[in-house]
Amino acid sequence: MVSLPAGTAVMNGTADPRALLRGITLEIDRVALGADEDEALEDRILRSSLTTCIALGEQARRLEEWRLRKAEQEAKMRELIRQNADAVRQMAMLEESLRQMTLRAEAADRGRAEAERSAAEALERAVKEAEAAKVEAVERARGDAISGFLAGGVAVRGAQAMAVLGRRVLGRRVV
Repeated sequence: MVSLPAGTAVMNGTADPRALLRGITLEIDRVALGADEDEALEDRILRSSLTTCIALGEQARRLEEWRLRKAEQEAKMRELIRQNADAVRQMAMLEESLRQMTLRAEAADRGRAEAERSAAEALERAVKEAEAAKVEAVERARGDAISGFLAGGVAVRGAQAMAVLGRRVLGRRVV
């Protein structure tokens, strides 16, 4: 006869359910060969209980496998969440870096535009100063030339006047 502790062992996963079923089959054969009615009823109840225990043991095994798979999936999910959080942090750092580079580029553009504007103003001032200096130099040169021409003319006339005066005084002609 198959005992209840054997069914419990199957349910706990410590016994082989196929060996237990072979034992049940042998008991059924023994009952069929002439065991009394009470013993046959007891064997049927026991067989039903063992079948239930075996089914429950199988379900417990499947449940444990499912729990293990679920734990693995949860671990994978936590890892994906961690990686996603890392990616989000890296993206935020990249966005901040891009924003800083954009601000620096804009500042450089403003600086370059200011430098170009300043250079254009300096060039314009230099051109105006050069033109003013040129005009002043031309006027000075013209004035110097006129003064020199007039001075030369005065000198020539003075020489002529002296010659005339000398001729009168000396009575000679000076050329």
